[in-house]
Amino acid sequence: MIEKFFHNKKIEYFAEITSTNTALKNRAANGESENTILISEYQTSGRGRLGKSFFSPKGCGVYLSYLIKPHIKATDAVFITVAAAVAMVRAINNVLSIKTQIKWVNDIYFENKKLCGILTEGVISASGNLDFAVLGVGLNIKNPPGGYPEEFDYKTTNIEAVAGEITEDTKWRLIAEFINEFDAVFKANPKDFIKEYREYSCIIGRKIEILSGEHKGYAKVLDINDSAELVVELPTGEKATLSSGDVSVCFS
Repeated sequence: MIEKFFHNKKIEYFAEITSTNTALKNRAANGESENTILISEYQTSGRGRLGKSFFSPKGCGVYLSYLIKPHIKATDAVFITVAAAVAMVRAINNVLSIKTQIKWVNDIYFENKKLCGILTEGVISASGNLDFAVLGVGLNIKNPPGGYPEEFDYKTTNIEAVAGEITEDTKWRLIAEFINEFDAVFKANPKDFIKEYREYSCIIGRKIEILSGEHKGYAKVLDINDSAELVVELPTGEKATLSSGDVSVCFS
């Protein structure tokens, strides 16, 4: 039973679900208790950032959502993602001795390929604080039968491609380690870990393509500031900051 790896959490496991984030958001709106975690190894309608779908093939990944009720302003919600990204990098290194990196703002990469995605969604109260937040994580564990879809096969990897075959116990220990690290980072003060988030970045100093917004086009990443915004230099030489949006990294 996977419950043995988790402490003081309400764990529900599903062989199949539409979306762990959608299901847990619905529960949270109806009074679900904090520290509830939904886990599935297959999502029929997995969701990513900016309305994108998240490829969630059966038996090839772990997809989980974690309900938290932080006492923070909605404007600081990005630090949930910051804390989660730092926690996942730490967890993979702690359990598998593999060093991964963070692609701003929410993806975990290994050697320029995506290993894990993070999606944070919340509901804002009348006071402007977060009423609750659902932290969603999709971690690729093994190659799906027939491989990944052609459009992102070249930029996607998984735990077993990186570390070799792992046991079920190792898989759940990795997920539990992520939750433990997230609790440690976020409950301390996620803003204190922006330096660590920056150190793990695979995007600082690289050329990127900004895929949406007023600065759409190519730019060079100069830094990630203390508000977790991307600081870029535009082709005109002008500096700009991105607080959200979608970017593609030019690794070559």
